[in-house]
Amino acid sequence: MASIADNLFLLTTLVLSACAWIISFIGACVFRRGLSGGAWWIIVYELMLIIITSTILTTNTYAHYRYMILTFLAASISMVTYQIDFVLPVTKFTAGYRSGASAYAAGYIILMIIQFLWVIVFGSEKEMGQQYEMTAKTDSPEHNRVASPTHPATVEPNMTSSEIAPPNFEYREKVQALHACK
Repeated sequence: MASIADNLFLLTTLVLSACAWIISFIGACVFRRGLSGGAWWIIVYELMLIIITSTILTTNTYAHYRYMILTFLAASISMVTYQIDFVLPVTKFTAGYRSGASAYAAGYIILMIIQFLWVIVFGSEKEMGQQYEMTAKTDSPEHNRVASPTHPATVEPNMTSSEIAPPNFEYREKVQALHACK
C-alpha cells in the first residue's frame, strides 16, 4: 500500500472521521445529562479507533493490522448504531438537550458512514487477480503431489499402468480366473 498522502480517499475519510468525532463529542458535552458512562466509553473508543487507524495508515503497516482494524470497525459500527438509536428520537428530551442530542447523532451518523466505507476498502484485496493466477498455478498436479512416506510399513507399492506382470509369473497362491481375459 502506498503512503497515506498518495491516497486521497483514505486521507479525506480520516479527516472527516476526526471532524465527525469532534461533532459527536461536542454534542455529548451539551447532552451530558442524557448519557450514561457507557456512552462516554464509546466516545473514547471511537477516538482511539480513529487514532489507531490513522497511525497504522501513516506508518504503512496496514497489511499487518488489516484484520484487527476490521474487527474493531465491526464492534464500533454496532456500538454507534446503538447510540444513534438511543438519541434519534429527540422529542423525548427537554428542549435544552435536543440540540446536543442532534449533534451527537449527526456526528455518529457521519462516522458510521465513513466506517462502512472503511470496511469496504479494508476488506477488499487488491491482488485478487494475482492471487487467482497463483492459485491456478498451484492447482496443477505437480504442486499437489504428496510426498511418499518413508516408513516401510506405510510405503505404498509403486505401480504404474506401464508395469505388467509377466504371463508365466508364479504366484504363491493358486487362483483360477472367473472370467476369460480378452
